Amino acid sequence: MGRSSTSNGLESYSERVEEILTTATTLFSELGYRGVGIRRIADAVGVQPSSLYHHVPGKEELLYRIALRATTEFIDAHPPALETDTDVPQTLRSLVRAHVVYFGRNKLAQQVAERELRELSPEHFEEVRRRQRQWLDSLTTLVERGQREGTLRVANPRIATRAMLDMLNHFNRWYESRPGLRLDDLADLYADLVVDGLLQAMPTPSGAGR
Repeated sequence: MGRSSTSNGLESYSERVEEILTTATTLFSELGYRGVGIRRIADAVGVQPSSLYHHVPGKEELLYRIALRATTEFIDAHPPALETDTDVPQTLRSLVRAHVVYFGRNKLAQQVAERELRELSPEHFEEVRRRQRQWLDSLTTLVERGQREGTLRVANPRIATRAMLDMLNHFNRWYESRPGLRLDDLADLYADLVVDGLLQAMPTPSGAGR
């Protein structure tokens, strides 16, 4: 089907499949998953439906690939959250900033993945949700470590982590790139709001993390 795995585990697709995914993302965003048929996608790409099926088995598979990539590409590219010897507030600050930048640059895919997730088959839906739960667990573990080390003052790490992800996953419902609101500046603002505000970063105790 024109795909292979890269060194970090992400799916790598052929140029044609990438074109199909990009086109399907745009159409799903504009018309909704149920409002788009395979023929419409094929017409937009400039191929016959039979040729489209040569690259992907069906419309649901397209949505699955869009949703899985939107869920896992950022996660798989940022393993520092799993390390045990990093400075917790600084690691979280970097992750928040990267999260905002990635979601802002991949706005349509993120919106489609969130809005249309229930259109996936039960198996595909559960796979996407499983990866989301793993990321929640990893970040919660990091916040818990910050709580133990005294670098974060947070009463309930799991609830705080859920609140953090809710902020980060939904900001591009309203965000539009425009003069005076650069994505990088917004990423810095969110890093401050989350780490210094929601998670209440504290000065690193002497000897912590050594």
